[in-house]
Amino acid sequence: MVIATMSCPQPATSVCRVTGIVDLVTAPVLADKLIEAVHNGQPHLVIDLSAIAVLDSIGLQAVFQALDRYDIEGHLAVVTDPRSTAISRPDISALSEIVDIHHALASALRACA
Repeated sequence: MVIATMSCPQPATSVCRVTGIVDLVTAPVLADKLIEAVHNGQPHLVIDLSAIAVLDSIGLQAVFQALDRYDIEGHLAVVTDPRSTAISRPDISALSEIVDIHHALASALRACA
């Protein structure tokens, strides 16, 4: 199960905090929530993965493929916990090639300001 909660902690920025498991089964639920955020007119999107239990690289790829169909006008950032075992170092490296990676939400929000 994946839970994605949305907030707008600063002007023009949506934050999606993700908890639970991101895999091929739950990816469509997360993708729908992120697409909803894009449609809400906020130009910047932060995906906070720092509290996930499991992150499957195929599931994450499915999420970003869904997002790729939409034009995100502003900054796209992802927050990860470098101490977490839920996401592997190779996955973080691959992710950093397509989005801006941060290890704290505050840092990601500054990048979107």
